[in-house]
Amino acid sequence: MPRAVAAPRQQNPPGRAPPAAPPCRRHPHTAAGGQLPSSPSGDGGGLPRSLRQGGGWAGGGLAPDDHVPERDARTLPSALDIDLRARLAGRTPLVFLDDEGTLAPIVERPEEAHLPALTVEVLTRLAQRCPVAIISGRVLADVRERVGLANIAYAGSHGFDFMTPDGNEWHHPEGERFVPPPNRVEAQLRERTRSIAGAQIERKRFSLSAHYRRVGRADLSAFEVAVLDVIAKNPGLSHTLGKMVHDLKPAIDWNKGKALLAMRARMREQGSDPALAAARPRRWSRPPLTIYIGDDRSDEDAFAVLGGDDVGVVIGAPAYPTRARYTVRDGDEASAFLGRRADALHAAPYSE
Repeated sequence: MPRAVAAPRQQNPPGRAPPAAPPCRRHPHTAAGGQLPSSPSGDGGGLPRSLRQGGGWAGGGLAPDDHVPERDARTLPSALDIDLRARLAGRTPLVFLDDEGTLAPIVERPEEAHLPALTVEVLTRLAQRCPVAIISGRVLADVRERVGLANIAYAGSHGFDFMTPDGNEWHHPEGERFVPPPNRVEAQLRERTRSIAGAQIERKRFSLSAHYRRVGRADLSAFEVAVLDVIAKNPGLSHTLGKMVHDLKPAIDWNKGKALLAMRARMREQGSDPALAAARPRRWSRPPLTIYIGDDRSDEDAFAVLGGDDVGVVIGAPAYPTRARYTVRDGDEASAFLGRRADALHAAPYSE
């Protein structure tokens, strides 16, 4: 059974406004450029053939769109105003979603975040009608357990590993080599932040997260200095700043956008929900329409790879420029949008 805990949505921990966040930064050790990774054996590390060979997919926007402009989210049209039935005509629909802050409200302790019951119901209906994938910063097994739906795809650690609904898993080959060092980095982070009340270090398979959701304003500077000092002492780390969290990942040219492309190609090659197998050949011959909904800076990489006809939706009005083309006010509106999407697909079923 899906784990669904109905709870009022809130974008910030109760009783306090979010601490002012410094600008997003990437650590100097972050890798730049480069091709999609391959395994030491040269087999592409399990990447879909279309990505390993650099091939395209007609109408799919397989390569990142370098011309996606950045916009002020306050000027974007609402996703609720999209004519979904018209958009879906003759297209293969795919839905990619962030989780916390998008599907589930942000809470003080990340481990206590759960999907509201209504959101689970909407995802269940949607997944019966089109491929659905969740790309999370959480550990793959953790996000699968928290969402609890068997017929959707999941990606963990910002896309460093993922699983399609038919049970096929992929792990980034370079990320695997990164697994041992976080043990050392984790110990350093815990030691440096031990005296800072509210600091929380979260260990993941391929990464670490240093949360400051419960850190008092007076300690924010000390917390940031501690985190940045640990990063400086550990070459090979990439650093990004999310909503009240510092994410430390392998300095590899990989992000949610490239994970989206890899998952989309894998879903095309191997299929999605086995129950839809009979309909798959006809549907996959059509150009895809990809929808991505997210609320954080890490989601900008996914917005950037969407094609001109695709639908990128940012939640809220972030202070930074966004490459999303549409917006919704909050997670409740995101659920309403997904519910309308499911209704539109009911009028144009997946088996057409």
